Amino acid sequence: MVSEEPGPRSDGPAAAHSRSGSCPASIRLFANLGLTAAGRLGGHLEAGPAMVSLRRAPVAHAGAPTNAHSPASRAGSRAGRPTGTVELDFVHDTLSEGRPYRMLTVVDNWSRSSPVLEAGFRMSGELVGRVLDRVLGDRPGPRSITVDHGTEFQSRALEDWAYRRGVPLDFIRPGKPVENAFIESFNGRLRDECLNVHQFASLAEAQVIIEAWRVDDNTRRPHRSLGHLTPSEFVRQRQEEQITEEVVCSP
Repeated sequence: MVSEEPGPRSDGPAAAHSRSGSCPASIRLFANLGLTAAGRLGGHLEAGPAMVSLRRAPVAHAGAPTNAHSPASRAGSRAGRPTGTVELDFVHDTLSEGRPYRMLTVVDNWSRSSPVLEAGFRMSGELVGRVLDRVLGDRPGPRSITVDHGTEFQSRALEDWAYRRGVPLDFIRPGKPVENAFIESFNGRLRDECLNVHQFASLAEAQVIIEAWRVDDNTRRPHRSLGHLTPSEFVRQRQEEQITEEVVCSP
């Protein structure tokens, strides 16, 4: 797992019940969502042979293959323009009465922000698509979405959504969660700081507290990999730099 070594936050969200234990091309940022769209490379993201595209076929690309999950590739994306790559996963938990529920987690690799956390008793590929549509609105989708081989992510409903949006689904290799390292790290913080701290009486209460934690994580937690900025500060800074570059480069 990649260690982000995020800095400490100040006061977090209020607790519920305690549980024991050259002139660059313009970059469009979804600042208020944390998602990015840096343009699509012919509808595919360059990746190594292990990656699989939306149509479940090896990604074709010219020249030597580049592993999109390699440390060098990830480090390069920090210094340059956003990769437009988003990672999805599911986290499991139970309510105080013992009823299990699941949560869709979403992380933008470029800004380390989470645009949405969706809790529910039943999850499906169709629901995942609806949640992403709600987040994106009429804006373009990310350049690619990285997922594991969970049933929802391999469903026809999500494949249809990805095809309609023009977003490739890149599947990690089975048994290799390190290839989804950013969201694995995020999920660990979510469990340690929120799910293990609160005991939710209902799904509605869980959604409210989890959303408060998400906003707090996006706006008050600095990351070393972002130059010790919070995700929101990082996005805002890059937007201001982009505006400056466009003014300087304008005729």
